[in-house]
Amino acid sequence: RLETVLPQLDQPKQLSSKNRMAEMKSIRRVETDDGISWYVEQSGSGPHIVLVASGEGDCHSFQGLATLLSPTYTVTTFDMPGFSRTIAPPSALEYLTPAKGAEQIITLLDKLHITRATFYGSSSGGLFALALMQNYEERVERIFIHEVPMHAIGELRDWVDAPPSENGKIVAKNCLPMS
Repeated sequence: RLETVLPQLDQPKQLSSKNRMAEMKSIRRVETDDGISWYVEQSGSGPHIVLVASGEGDCHSFQGLATLLSPTYTVTTFDMPGFSRTIAPPSALEYLTPAKGAEQIITLLDKLHITRATFYGSSSGGLFALALMQNYEERVERIFIHEVPMHAIGELRDWVDAPPSENGKIVAKNCLPMS
């Protein structure tokens, strides 16, 4: 019966102190010197992990992941400049490259007093994570990237070139059985 189920919904959840911290989310607006007014969400406690949104630019896509990570990490995510709730002047969006996006993210991290972090990015968010590692190595603990269009960053081509022993085509050719 409905009336016997509804009272159960009103019962307060019993959470450990670690899970209570994970559920606490800070949402705020951060102004950086480049004129960007960032929408930022932070939750959890522990080492910093920064989740960089992909082409849709909205950090809402990380809600589930942030919930999973926040019992162990301080999770920071944000809407990208010019997307969703982050307001950016036209100059912030002109000639946008991974390096320029990484610089914008660093200005945000400076305001948040995050000196070093792990970064996760998918697609264009992964491009920004790679540019962070390339241009701000001292700020990057590690990166996790997913579905990054590597052809989009010309200067990374040499960086990711593998020696012949690591080239998949050469290895596959040498491993095929002889007929």
